[in-house]
Parts: sequence; structure tokens; C-alpha cells
Amino acid sequence: GRVLVALQQGYGTSLKWVLNHTRLVGVVFLGTIALNIWLYIAIPKTFFPEQDTGVLMGGIQADQSISLLALRGALPEGLK
Repeated sequence: GRVLVALQQGYGTSLKWVLNHTRLVGVVFLGTIALNIWLYIAIPKTFFPEQDTGVLMGGIQADQSISLLALRGALPEGLK
């Protein structure tokens, strides 16, 4: 109903604006491409070490008075 009509009118208005300002839209488009190229070059791409061993390490903290058997019983099955 009304929402669809409002969306169509908004689209028509924005389309007319873009078609009347093609040079500005072109400059913004080329600037966006240039910015993306610059960001691709500037942002470091090393999120992981170059020699990833595939090992994930973590730690477990428990009360000092707990026994090893009690600790093993408290761990999820995947961590045993």
C-alpha cells in the first residue's frame, strides 16, 4: 500500500537527481574506487602469523584445592 508507493516515489526522486547530476555521481564513483584501491594497499593483510601451526592454546583456572579428577569431571567433553 502506502509504504510501497512512498518507496517508489523516493526511488523516482533519487533517480531523477542522479540523472541530473551525472558528473558529480561519476566523480564520487571514481573516488570510491580510488579510495578502495588505496585502502587495499594501506591496510595490513597479516591477520594471522605467516607460519600458522593450526594450534589453538588456552588456559584453565580452578581453585587450588580441587583435585585433578574433580577438575576433569567439570570440564566439557571436548576439553578432556
